Amino acid sequence: MGDFPHSTLPEGTQFHRAVGMDDRGRPHGPGNFSASGDGRFDLERPRGTMYVALTKRTAALERLGLLYRTDSSAPTRIETGTGYIPGTSAVWRAHTERVFIWTVRNAVVLSPLANLNDPLAANFGVTGEISGGAGPDHYRVTQHWARQFDVDGYAGILYRARFDPSDVGHGLALFGAAGFRDGPFVRVGPPQSLVDIAEELGIRVLDPRHGSAKPTLLVVPPEP
Repeated sequence: MGDFPHSTLPEGTQFHRAVGMDDRGRPHGPGNFSASGDGRFDLERPRGTMYVALTKRTAALERLGLLYRTDSSAPTRIETGTGYIPGTSAVWRAHTERVFIWTVRNAVVLSPLANLNDPLAANFGVTGEISGGAGPDHYRVTQHWARQFDVDGYAGILYRARFDPSDVGHGLALFGAAGFRDGPFVRVGPPQSLVDIAEELGIRVLDPRHGSAKPTLLVVPPEP
């Protein structure tokens, strides 16, 4: 697929990655080239894939979306078919307290990147489902795409984030040697707690009310 639509991201581009905490209550580092098979575009060892977002909000929503998939106590949300509606999302404080956002920048030019967002990608059989679908059967397909891109010499994949349907809800899946490392990324300061920056990202943090295990919430756009 050497003629697949591709893009280049210049040195110094900023990205964001949301992480959880370790057993000691410390945020994990940003670097993880995953080969576990749990990620949409995971490669097989000895190769791996690191996932970053182009905005802090996208990074946060991708992380919170994974929490919601496994936590039945999450507040009821108003959603579109592919994720959160643009505007204010609502989450439990306990969720935000264990999420941290790293900002990193690439120290080298990232190229070529297979661009699934390019309209011409449809000529190769790409549909929106490659970014929005989920489940083991679906991931077998998307991981096959990733392996082929890696074999063909692409540095990674630009794609639309599953849980952020906004115009800027894009992610980068970067290929490299599997393992916990930062790769070509340089950390820009310490990680930020999602509790501290939730308001600026349009995410409402909720404290559970006595006698109400799962409130129904109206999600409204932020003030202009």
